Amino acid sequence: MQQRKRLLRGLKDLRTTGALGAATLAPHAAYMKITSLEKLRLNRVRRHAARRIGEIDARCEEIGIEKAALLAAMEAPPDCTVGVRQGVHSSQSRRSRGVLLKY
Repeated sequence: MQQRKRLLRGLKDLRTTGALGAATLAPHAAYMKITSLEKLRLNRVRRHAARRIGEIDARCEEIGIEKAALLAAMEAPPDCTVGVRQGVHSSQSRRSRGVLLKY
């Protein structure tokens, strides 16, 4: 009986989906999709950051107005420090006690 000769198949003989062509996305098309989405995301982040910076600037102005009103109420010069206690005994005793919490 004669044995059938087997054909050796290699890597070239494997079937792939590359032959479909239209079903896969070309690399340059994929790159354009990715970059445009990334650009949209970064623009959104930029808008939110600009809005947040505006809110912070507005709050800083409010704090300045509040400080000026408090200083005017106290009739103190604007360059002095407000709320700093003078004296060694009060600050030393507070440090040695630690934090006092009231419930």
